[in-house]
Amino acid sequence: MKCALAALALSLPVLAHAVSFEAGVSSTNYGTQGDGTWYQQGLPHVLNLHTYGFSAGVTGTLYSRGSYGMDWHVDYVNLGHVSSSCDCTPIDANYSVPRQALIKQPGYNAPLATFVGNGNAQGIALTLEPWIMYGGTRFGIEAGLFPYRPSWDVSVYNWQVTEGAAPRTLAVSTPHGLQLGQVVGVSIGRGNATLSLKHYFLPTKFDETHTPALWKGANVVEFKYRF
Repeated sequence: MKCALAALALSLPVLAHAVSFEAGVSSTNYGTQGDGTWYQQGLPHVLNLHTYGFSAGVTGTLYSRGSYGMDWHVDYVNLGHVSSSCDCTPIDANYSVPRQALIKQPGYNAPLATFVGNGNAQGIALTLEPWIMYGGTRFGIEAGLFPYRPSWDVSVYNWQVTEGAAPRTLAVSTPHGLQLGQVVGVSIGRGNATLSLKHYFLPTKFDETHTPALWKGANVVEFKYRF
């Protein structure tokens, strides 16, 4: 036991040196599920898909052989807030995606409802980053898993899908449990500073009581500094 404690004590400075803190700020552009999911392109709508995010975590080097090596990263990532609004028909059969227009069906055609949604995606990025050094500049490719928590909530006003029924206000949301996303990207750095371009794949499972999020992914430009 004394030998094990002594070995651990001797290794602590090495471990402390091997792990570095890192933090970043980012510009995020969410990509939508497409026309018909929380907005209808041919009807009045607003999509706020560009936002700002941040990250913070730890990193270290798995191996280094002169001009090349591989790092690991464990980072909390907040991709930023996104929102939308739409005056849309609440009946899918009354909207044509190819024509981007309302279409009338025989019988009842519901009045437009107002959909107002907002939310964000945040999670833990678990990635590996192979890199090479050239002329003092570091080039890397980063990829890994992104278990994340989607938060997307929508209020629907003037919901009236049955003829003669009184208008209603509804509130719906995504499941707030963890979803398994992925991330892949490229980076360029010098010293402790890194600039990267990443794509986050952001699936959202849903069921009869929950809804999908507005997004299906996000493109992120991030500036990160290692301490």
